[in-house]
Amino acid sequence: MPTTASRPQTGVYQEAGFCQDLAPDAPPWKGFHDRVKRYFSATYRFLKWATFAVVILACALGIYLYHNLNNEIRSYVEKKFASHYDNLLVSVRSARFVEGKGIEIRGFTLSQRSSVYRTQEMVSVDEIMVYCTTNPMEFVSGEFKVDRIVVKRPRLTATLDADGQMNLRHLFPGPKWGDDNPDVEVQDASFLLADRHGGNVRRLLDDVDFQIKTEVLTGAGNQAGQNRIHKHIKAVLSSQNWEAAALTATVDEESQSFSTQGTISNLRIDDHLWQQFPEELREKVKDLTHLSGMANAAFQASGSVSGPINYLATIDLREGSWSDPRIPNTIERIQGRVIASPPGVRVEKMVAYYENGSVSASMDRKGWAQNSPIHISATLKNFNLHKGLKVLLPLSMQETWKRYQPSGVLDASLNLDFDGQRWVPEIHANCRGTNFVFEEFPYPVTEARGKIDFKDRLLEVDLLAKAGKSRVSIVGSVMDPGPYSSGPVRIRTLDPISWDPTFEFALRTCHEGVYNVACDFHLQGQANVDFAIVTHSDPNVKSDKTLRMEVINASVKYDKFKYPISDINGLITWQDDVVTIEQLTGMNDSGHVTCRGTWREIPGSKQGDLNLSFTCKDVPLDDELKDALPPAAQEGWEQLRPRGSIDHMDVQLHWPNPQGDCDLWVNAQKWERSRNLSGRAISVEPVGFPYVLDDVVGSVEFRNGQITLKQLTARHGGVRVSTNGSCYFPEDRRWQIRFQDLRIENIVIDRDLMVALPAKLEKSLQQLQIGPLFHANGEVVLSNPNPGGSIQMNWNVTAHMAGGQIRRGSHVSNIYGEIRFEGQSDETGARSFGEYMLDSVTCRGIPVSNVRGPFWIDETQFLMGRHVPRNGNEPARNVTGNTFGGVVNLDSRMLLAGVQPFQVDVTLANGTVGQMLIDLGQQNRAQTSGRLYGNISMNGTMESEYTYEGKGSLQLRDANLYQLPLAVAMLKVLNARFPNTNAFDTADVNYRLSGNYVYLDDIRLTGDALSIKGNGEAKLDGQISMQFTTEFGNQSFDLPVVRTVLGEASRSLMVIHVGGTVDNPTTEQEIFPLVNETLEQLFPAKSVRLPIGAPPLPESPAGVRRGNSIPR
Repeated sequence: MPTTASRPQTGVYQEAGFCQDLAPDAPPWKGFHDRVKRYFSATYRFLKWATFAVVILACALGIYLYHNLNNEIRSYVEKKFASHYDNLLVSVRSARFVEGKGIEIRGFTLSQRSSVYRTQEMVSVDEIMVYCTTNPMEFVSGEFKVDRIVVKRPRLTATLDADGQMNLRHLFPGPKWGDDNPDVEVQDASFLLADRHGGNVRRLLDDVDFQIKTEVLTGAGNQAGQNRIHKHIKAVLSSQNWEAAALTATVDEESQSFSTQGTISNLRIDDHLWQQFPEELREKVKDLTHLSGMANAAFQASGSVSGPINYLATIDLREGSWSDPRIPNTIERIQGRVIASPPGVRVEKMVAYYENGSVSASMDRKGWAQNSPIHISATLKNFNLHKGLKVLLPLSMQETWKRYQPSGVLDASLNLDFDGQRWVPEIHANCRGTNFVFEEFPYPVTEARGKIDFKDRLLEVDLLAKAGKSRVSIVGSVMDPGPYSSGPVRIRTLDPISWDPTFEFALRTCHEGVYNVACDFHLQGQANVDFAIVTHSDPNVKSDKTLRMEVINASVKYDKFKYPISDINGLITWQDDVVTIEQLTGMNDSGHVTCRGTWREIPGSKQGDLNLSFTCKDVPLDDELKDALPPAAQEGWEQLRPRGSIDHMDVQLHWPNPQGDCDLWVNAQKWERSRNLSGRAISVEPVGFPYVLDDVVGSVEFRNGQITLKQLTARHGGVRVSTNGSCYFPEDRRWQIRFQDLRIENIVIDRDLMVALPAKLEKSLQQLQIGPLFHANGEVVLSNPNPGGSIQMNWNVTAHMAGGQIRRGSHVSNIYGEIRFEGQSDETGARSFGEYMLDSVTCRGIPVSNVRGPFWIDETQFLMGRHVPRNGNEPARNVTGNTFGGVVNLDSRMLLAGVQPFQVDVTLANGTVGQMLIDLGQQNRAQTSGRLYGNISMNGTMESEYTYEGKGSLQLRDANLYQLPLAVAMLKVLNARFPNTNAFDTADVNYRLSGNYVYLDDIRLTGDALSIKGNGEAKLDGQISMQFTTEFGNQSFDLPVVRTVLGEASRSLMVIHVGGTVDNPTTEQEIFPLVNETLEQLFPAKSVRLPIGAPPLPESPAGVRRGNSIPR
């Protein structure tokens, strides 16, 4: 660029050349010439150095002015932009004046302050060439003309502000550079998009070239004389997301209006495109990010700042696909047209294919407001419904979808209208294998075929489907499907449906109370189901639900009574929150069971109120029945151990009772065989008394842990048993079994009974050898007071004997009467108190009547009479009886171990001789009389009679003994006649017992005129050997001196020897026994004796031996 400093320099050089040109024409004189020459030479040198200095100075000044001008230009440009964009940071790296071109600006940036310490670049331009006036004076004055602007490599970085608007809006309108309207050319521009804070920068457009040309139009009409300026914009946009894009626009600055149009060819819609969107914007269009495909787009728009903008955008989509993770497969081959304009948006000829089906749809939205009306119509062919499609529907239709949960294949036509507030759908569907899960009763219904129509808020369903493997008919007419629906729906099976976990889940969802009851029964099997529900528009009104189940070949096992029942058929209904079991019949082995009952819902309770009644016939007594009973009854079962079958059983169950427990009542009956020939007989074998009872007949009632036995009869061989009773089995296992009104007939003390009795009591009864048959009645109690310990047995039993006998020891027979036993057997042992109440008994052939008195028996001893333990101040009592016409008192004790030693005390009072003879089996033709008294105290063992030891005495008073065989025999020896008065009226005998011998140490027979005194021995079988001496005179005057003298005299005169038996005695007399003794001493080798007297009677052969001995 030429400068003003160069012009004078050019003139100096011209003048110097001019002087040089004149030199040849100087005067010829040499001196003048030399002086002039030196003058000019000096002048020339001066001027040359002066000029050189000036040139140097001018150059330095030019350089200074040049650089100062560029700085002024940079500062001017920077201030110009800064004054226009007062909210942005402006930076210009350099600017220079280019002669002949204009101004070159480099490193221009516009930045937005994002924080106190950070800035975010919005615009960055490498080079801006402003072609303008090159006159420096005009430029410095600010009045220069711009012809054209060329912008190279600009880079625009856009972000979204917090309010959702793009930050590039702050660049408009641009700065005004005077009245010129230069053309603008942009080369190699790029458009970038960054996150709000400047991170994650993505390049959207590259190599963008566009031009802005200005056209000045002359005004016409009212605007004549005024020029209108139109700016024409033409741009070519390049991006890897499309093949080509072009944009043209015209802007009328005067009217502030514009018009534009553009096209995009082969736009690739894919993840890369969606990733270019800002995160904030991408979140708003996230549902569209599942779309991919190719599209051509075209748009045109026009408008002004003060008026509305008219636009029309068209997108032609092809080869599209929709991959949404909420649906299992991809929607493919999507094609159609989307048209957007101010009136709204339209979707035309949209077609898509999903799996083996297709969808054709159209949409027309009137307006762009959120509540703008929308009309959608669609046709679905062979369309497969999936759960993920729900989220693509309007909210109101999502509620309907959730209520019915459709899936499967159908053909349908849809019309959806949105009036700005709610959606109004119209659906006509033809199901071709569609599945449904009804929210109120979520049992899956599959392979549905039929029609579903929804129009004017009314849903009508008529389907034939399958539930499991069963055919199902679904018919319904529901107004306003959803939470406020109203109308009936009926689901009816055409084939029996199986009870399975899926059905249980559906029932639980429908009604948890009914489900809980059903689970308690553990239902298995099939049923014909007819379910109907009528909903009401008022959500506070419960739906009317009805369920009718015709049970077929089912089985149950109720938790509260776990008795398995199979082959169940019958009817169950549910209506108005009441489940009714009309009649269910079933089997268990040979048993036939009928069930009726109800379950009623109670507000606020999930348990409800359950009442069941079972009628059972021919029920086997097996483990299944035992396990069904409550623990208390199971305990009783294990203690009684029943077998067989029950002819009739009634069960009533109520749950819960006021305490929250289960009330259970069971009544089991066993009939006589004449009423039930097919049933198996019942037998029981109690654990505490293992005595098998067969042919049990009667009834057993169980109620809440208490068992009542009514009119039970049984047998054991020939033994007959009948009883009532009760059993109580509490939770603490302290159970009790009580047999009341117990009656046992034909009791035999055999091995079976002995095994059943407590072991220690068994040994005691074995020793007694009671028999043969007797009866008993009373009460027996089996209990377990200490769980885990031994069983306790208590009894209060009266034995009735008619001809009974005890064969051990002293043989007791002909027992008639009652014997009461009251005792207990527990872990400490067995013991029993008893009471004799016998009418008669025979002991060793002696009859005893009216036997009364206590006894005691335990595992170690057998006590009678005064030896029996007493309670408190209770007086001691003897065992009493009547025999020999008097009263017998008996006290005894016997140990039951080893040889069984015993001790017996017996007294007889006020007996009669006549009755004694009768009791001994003799005749009393002579009417012998007298009062008899006696006692004996004996001990020994039960091993044999040879162990017997004892002593006693007999007293006879007021007697007439001359007719007794023994007395008659002695009187004959004495040749006495029978006087009118008694021969002997008093007798006293003191004796000892040793083995089976009785030693008569002192025998005294006293009468009015004659007294006999003697001694001897006898055997228990009746053999006797005695000797007597006579004493004459009455001993009423029993003076010691007289008695001694008379006694000695009598023994010196004669001795009477008695032998034989008590019934047939033999006698012989010996005269002067002292003389004979002397002779035997004097002549021991010879038999020298005085004559004995009268020879023995013929009927009494020799057999009497002198001395106190009996042949042994």
